[in-house]
Amino acid sequence: MMSRAQQEASNGMQLEEITPPDPRLAGWNADDAPVAMRCLACVVEPKQASSLIRELHDALPASSGGVAHVKRVKKGDDGSLRVVLAAEAVYDDVSNEDAYRALLTRRSELAREALEVVLVPAQPPVTRAHFEQGARLWPLARPPASDRTASPTHDDVLSEARPRLEAAERDRVQLSSLRAPGTTPKCAGGGAVLYDPLTGCESLTAADELRQLMDERTPANHPLLHAPMLVVRAQARRQRRKRSEGAPPSEAYLCTGMDVYMTDEPCVMCAMALLHSRVRRAVYRRRDSEMGGLGSVESVHALSSTNHRFRAWRVVEDGVS
Repeated sequence: MMSRAQQEASNGMQLEEITPPDPRLAGWNADDAPVAMRCLACVVEPKQASSLIRELHDALPASSGGVAHVKRVKKGDDGSLRVVLAAEAVYDDVSNEDAYRALLTRRSELAREALEVVLVPAQPPVTRAHFEQGARLWPLARPPASDRTASPTHDDVLSEARPRLEAAERDRVQLSSLRAPGTTPKCAGGGAVLYDPLTGCESLTAADELRQLMDERTPANHPLLHAPMLVVRAQARRQRRKRSEGAPPSEAYLCTGMDVYMTDEPCVMCAMALLHSRVRRAVYRRRDSEMGGLGSVESVHALSSTNHRFRAWRVVEDGVS
């Protein structure tokens, strides 16, 4: 729960977590009920169930039949047992294997005309709610390894968002004053502030870094000096200064554990820079439907092919889109 001071700081603001579509959710409805898949099952005497399942393990593995995510046996209200064999769509193919055909000669309950159509969840559970709802249709083999359920807003992010985004807006104004009119690319026109919640170090702003670079004769309208890139450069500058003062080199990545607040959604290039520098989370106000790298065009923060991912939020409030 947020304190009263936190609630006042976030008054009128909501955050939407930017999460890309999860293909694992295709088998689950919005109310957590499963999408059903038609399977073929046989009715077996309770005393015969264990031996049949052992034989099926070799002759018709659950993975071959597309039913590895469910338990093979379900007990009916009348005490009878049903053993799921395979998804109806693949049964004809997998039942032609020699091992299964040999089993058919010994097990009359597996005869095609004796099989029943049963419904099972089409996909493994992603959340605990899926597991509980799916088990009502057919018992599931195991609960999810970790519950995907995540609140779209988190109190700690929400309570910090307004003052830090206001600082990013001030940074945007300062950046604009440093650049000649008409020379700023759209993606570079926002402001950004980098915070280190773990050490409490002074926050870094894009405008301060741009001033430093201009003193070093770097053009203010350099095409790579977008606000997110500037705060990453500012962190690199701070680390160099600390090392020159005798601090030992850090083994962490440049922005490990740090949070970045931006007025505008970063482009794909900037989003990748944030990923490579290992930020912890990012929050922005305005979407960029043409170049946005955190949800609008790409979701760089959640790419499955990278070895780091971070969480990203967008502000939802009146007048912001």
